[in-house]
Amino acid sequence: GAQAPPAAAACEAFVVTVTISAHGHVAPVVSPPSFAPFQLIRRTSRPVVSLTPAGDPSIRVEHRYVLTTERTGSFTLPPFVAELSGVVARTRPLRIEVQSTPSAAVPRIIARAPIDVDRAVNFHAAATPDTVYVGEQVQYEVAVFLSEAVRERMRRSPTFFPPDIPGMLAYELPAARGEPPRRQAAGRCFDALVYQRALFPLQAGRTVIPPAQLTYALPLGPGIFSREENHELRTASVAVVALDPPENGRPDGYLGAVGNLAVESHVDSPHGRAGDPVTLTVRVAGEGNIKLLPRPRLQLPWASVVAHGERVTVDSTSTRVRGTKEFDWLVTPRVSGRVVLPPVEYPHFNPDSRRYVLARSDPLQLEVEAAPLARMDTLATVARLTLRPTYRGPLGAPLHAHPGIWVLALAAPVPAIVGAARRRRRSRQAVLVSVAQQLEVLGDDHSPREVRRRFVAALANRLRLDAGVFTRAGAVERSLRRSGVTRPLAAEAERFLRVLDAAAYGRDDRLAGADPAARTARRLYAAIDSEALERWELGPVVSGGAVLVLSVAVASGALATPAMDRAEFDRASHLYETSSFVEAAGRFERLALREPQAPDAWANFGTAAWAAADTAAAVVGWQRALRLETGATDMRLRLAALKFERAGSPGAVPSVGVTPLAAAALALWLLAWMAAAAAPARGSPLRAIAIAGTAAAIMLATFGVVVDERLKAGDLVVIRHGTSLSRSPAISARRDARVETGEVARAGGREGGWTHVRLDGERSGWIPASELVSIARAARRAD
Repeated sequence: GAQAPPAAAACEAFVVTVTISAHGHVAPVVSPPSFAPFQLIRRTSRPVVSLTPAGDPSIRVEHRYVLTTERTGSFTLPPFVAELSGVVARTRPLRIEVQSTPSAAVPRIIARAPIDVDRAVNFHAAATPDTVYVGEQVQYEVAVFLSEAVRERMRRSPTFFPPDIPGMLAYELPAARGEPPRRQAAGRCFDALVYQRALFPLQAGRTVIPPAQLTYALPLGPGIFSREENHELRTASVAVVALDPPENGRPDGYLGAVGNLAVESHVDSPHGRAGDPVTLTVRVAGEGNIKLLPRPRLQLPWASVVAHGERVTVDSTSTRVRGTKEFDWLVTPRVSGRVVLPPVEYPHFNPDSRRYVLARSDPLQLEVEAAPLARMDTLATVARLTLRPTYRGPLGAPLHAHPGIWVLALAAPVPAIVGAARRRRRSRQAVLVSVAQQLEVLGDDHSPREVRRRFVAALANRLRLDAGVFTRAGAVERSLRRSGVTRPLAAEAERFLRVLDAAAYGRDDRLAGADPAARTARRLYAAIDSEALERWELGPVVSGGAVLVLSVAVASGALATPAMDRAEFDRASHLYETSSFVEAAGRFERLALREPQAPDAWANFGTAAWAAADTAAAVVGWQRALRLETGATDMRLRLAALKFERAGSPGAVPSVGVTPLAAAALALWLLAWMAAAAAPARGSPLRAIAIAGTAAAIMLATFGVVVDERLKAGDLVVIRHGTSLSRSPAISARRDARVETGEVARAGGREGGWTHVRLDGERSGWIPASELVSIARAARRAD
């Protein structure tokens, strides 16, 4: 008998089953009819031999035919024919209704992508819509269309490599379940494999999405062990244009939220007590880029309000990304009685309706009881850290930052260099004397050539020049002038040498004139020797004055200390004592940013932020204060009290500062060069002390550079809120290690709005950059 489904969809595969039974061990031969307009995808047979109750063998064969067609309508399959030993059997005809492929839940790229039927594999990408507002969702789809022939030949699925998309936040969307959808084109059917991402532009402008890549392999022959040939395809680039939400109609208080959103709020308890905080939670839910929704603004005249925490839940199981984001505040009433929490307003731009919407929560009522006096007194003292009472202003620049220190370090080798030059000069005296003696013993009867040779040699030794320099006209006069010889004497020596040249290399080797050449040479050399200066004596005479001027400048700079703003410091301290922690922290922070080298401002900023329940800001303040004063015991103890601040963590602060190391290095450097200046000879013990001191000074200076880089904390950041690190820069990526609020991490590379961080315990991963605050040295900021 034959069986088939009464209805099928175009381009969808269906199965026709033919079952034949016969006596004996031999299976009947089945002749299938023409399957037109259907195409045969594959055929399988499964024979089963069994024994009848009488003990006779019988065989039963099930044939399965997988068919498909791109045509629609009602079609009839003719009977299947089976033959065994001259006996023929036929099945009944099968009628099948082929309907159009259902279009529900089919990605748009399947219907819109152009198909080249001459290609066995088509690969396309699309982004819809191609023009959106910043924060509006873009559907990015990549589809590979496989012809039936290729699909049958493939031994494994193709490999897809998605592109890196800069400037956009990406969510992976789920793949379609069940059989892949099919596309019909020019009478041929193609299986479609679709990859989908939800993208959210982070800034206005045109973004080009790079091509996606696909690799697949096809066997070269029909055999199971035949070699495979690899193929690679790329899609075209896709462009998306992001626009800022319109200025027209933008409400006051708009913070950049985009989506279709709703707001609700609740408190953890409808009853409270003055001075005791209650938790207010505002829940923003809907469609959009939920992860990056900004915190609503909240001000209550009858209570202090401190932002506390955030929680995000993202649902990307459908094609539209939606979810919820909850914001917590600690609300501390300052009055008693029935108070009203007004509706929380959340202005946002709805890209579907292209207009601004003001979402509001319902108002809430809170019954606040009056606190006993004892309780109110306790509130001002319990769990409150002490402030630094005195503002000392900004610390002076570290030792190595003073130009005078570098001048002193550069001047230290000068005595040793001068002493060595003098010793070399004394050693040269013997050479000069010997050369001068050769000039003295010249007789009046020596030839001009011999006089010239000895005179030039004496000048070259005295001036420490090469004798070949004097062969050029005017060279002797210029060299003598540079050595301090007067102009008339230099000119006379130049003329005399030219006369010697003419006599030595001319036809007549005799000199005209009354004085013999040897006597003139001796007279000129004696005059030049008395006037010429040594090289080390030719330095600028203003060197001492320059050193003096630099020293005065350094001293003046040290005296020009910025005025200390004690009044602002005292006002912030008073606010802290009256439990206005948030305002106190703000004043301390502004003072610290004006004077980044003021450790007292940073220390009190951290303490006030801690009292205001802002752990991340507290860690930043204490870290910066301790890095300015590495010996500050109060800051080191407060950081050590945090469970995640331990030795070996990225936030560990060296116990020694740069100034002691620089002072020790400078002292060793000066002592080493003093020993070098006093050393009489190379074998002296002072020479060994000088070498050892110089090496130790260089090692200390190098260590100081390393410590200074650690204290700068250029790559250190603090986690704003506890979360889990992502394996990749995407919200839907798998989460691994947990980080806590206030932990110090080392920041690495950045991609879009994400930063890669590393912490102790071999923890690393990606986190939104908005969740990090730097503790690097702050630059001075004017009011």
